[in-house]
Amino acid sequence: MSLKSFINQRNLSRYKKLVQEINKHYQIIQHYEQKELVEALDNLTNNPSLSLKHKTIQAMAIAKRAAQIVLGMTYYDVQLMGALALVDGAMAEMKTGEGKTLTCSASVIANYVLGYRTHVATANDYLAARDEEQLRKLYSFLGLTSSSNISSMQKEQKKEAYLCDVLYSTAQ
Repeated sequence: MSLKSFINQRNLSRYKKLVQEINKHYQIIQHYEQKELVEALDNLTNNPSLSLKHKTIQAMAIAKRAAQIVLGMTYYDVQLMGALALVDGAMAEMKTGEGKTLTCSASVIANYVLGYRTHVATANDYLAARDEEQLRKLYSFLGLTSSSNISSMQKEQKKEAYLCDVLYSTAQ
């Protein structure tokens, strides 16, 4: 992953420290099952006194554990750094095969905890439908709704899709 072209060195150092904190929190929750993860996510979402940093760290640790249970996958540190960049509104360049789809899901879950519905922009309808389908189980496991918005959908279907917590669509 090439983060340097979009993120300055100071942010890169900050992301590395945050990833360490995410991994520390993950160690605490690594044996949680669905009920505990959903409760933890709800507590983060509904507690306005927690800092954005605290919420982001814990949400990504929860995402990491949920991905392990549901998808049999884990986030690598560089993927968590990419997800942190996305939460910050920055870009993270990733090559084919580096896990953009999974990386994005960690930032989606963090954004959900921070109170945002998230639109994930993909290159085409195929990727929008595929990525949403691949991650639907993960989102659903944590109580989030997801959908895709593809060009062949009817107006009413699109309206319904836009009500979801997570919407995958094209960047066009």
